[in-house]
Amino acid sequence: MGGRVILAALLGGLALFLWGWVAHMALPLGTMGLSNLPTGEAQVAEALRSHVTTAGVYVVPGFDPARKWDGAYQESIASQRKAGPYALMVVVPKDALSMDSSQLVNEAGTSITLALIAAFLILVAGGLSSLWARLLFCVLLACFGLLQTDVRFWNWYQFPGTFTLAQVIDKVAGGVILGLVIHLVYRRR
Repeated sequence: MGGRVILAALLGGLALFLWGWVAHMALPLGTMGLSNLPTGEAQVAEALRSHVTTAGVYVVPGFDPARKWDGAYQESIASQRKAGPYALMVVVPKDALSMDSSQLVNEAGTSITLALIAAFLILVAGGLSSLWARLLFCVLLACFGLLQTDVRFWNWYQFPGTFTLAQVIDKVAGGVILGLVIHLVYRRR
């Protein structure tokens, strides 16, 4: 059975990787909820270039974690956020990658690892012999990841609903595809 787990991981990972390409390149899921600045992008980019020298995730207005229990400080941050603007951004000051081959290799490795985890858990769960059981299992794994990250980002960091919806569609469809591939591999005798 170990050989089937590896085969399911490789084929399932390939299927997830290909689904990712379709979802982000052929369908609009990769850009749903993302927006360009309507004006002033050059000025914002220049301000970031001038003031941010280290890659990271930045929040505006900023906050001091050492003061998170200070009520007056928290009220000040809340009023700044309410007055706006509020921003959560990934900033890479220079040499940002854009569809680099290393990113594709990382994505393929991530997809194979996800498929390996799902294939192994199905095996540990007694094989879940029916197609529907395997599909449901993989969709529930995808939903676990959604709730663990994407829905929390929507809630706490105010990610747009359309962005979160795109993640739901992407991950649930990926779970269905992965469950189908694992079923096809495991059912072969």
